[in-house]
Amino acid sequence: MKRGKLHYLLGVLALLAFLSPLEAQNEEKGLRYGGWHFLEISHTIKDTSKWSCSFYLEHENYQYRWLDCCFIRGKVGYKVLPWLKLGLGYDFIGYPTTYGHRIVGDVTGTLKKENLSASLRLRYLHTWKPELATQDNELRTLLQVMYTFPEKTSEKGDRIRTRGAIKPYLAVELFTWGNKWRKSRHYVGCMYNITKQMQIEGFYMLTFSNKDPEHILGLGLNFTI
Repeated sequence: MKRGKLHYLLGVLALLAFLSPLEAQNEEKGLRYGGWHFLEISHTIKDTSKWSCSFYLEHENYQYRWLDCCFIRGKVGYKVLPWLKLGLGYDFIGYPTTYGHRIVGDVTGTLKKENLSASLRLRYLHTWKPELATQDNELRTLLQVMYTFPEKTSEKGDRIRTRGAIKPYLAVELFTWGNKWRKSRHYVGCMYNITKQMQIEGFYMLTFSNKDPEHILGLGLNFTI
């Protein structure tokens, strides 16, 4: 890895490490906000490109003051068709006063035309908390539209610079079970390929539910190994 990209990665990791304990300033009464920090490592099995596995870690805080929840996910994926993929995963969830387990199953279809892509993901979650003796089922439907600005190489004197692919996106996610609406999330985000194996992602998310709207800033790294 080139020195400049290494320094950039170290800076991002430092930012992820120190964002969580920051205290919010000038807090407005009634304003609900927080931050999500995440890391994903994925791998496609070489013997067959249809199978993949991933490890995902996410930390969610409220008002950059205290933990909302965090979870670790292990997942396997199978590509049924070039545009259709299945996934099955398990989450261990940590809450401020208890913990939980979650089974996650999803189906994702993706359509592409040149640099524009649209994906629809249907995700089922079954969550249980042993200490509280509670269980819950939920269906999450995510629609995402993304445009890719391809990698670009330029020459300046005797130096060659390569800019990674830039992928801005819009997304909306609905939370339901049966005929009941629970909440919706609305995303504006962007991904940037630092290298072919490393990607940074940031987004702003607005959540609507039976509570006041919630504003979330997300920042994380995605690795392909």
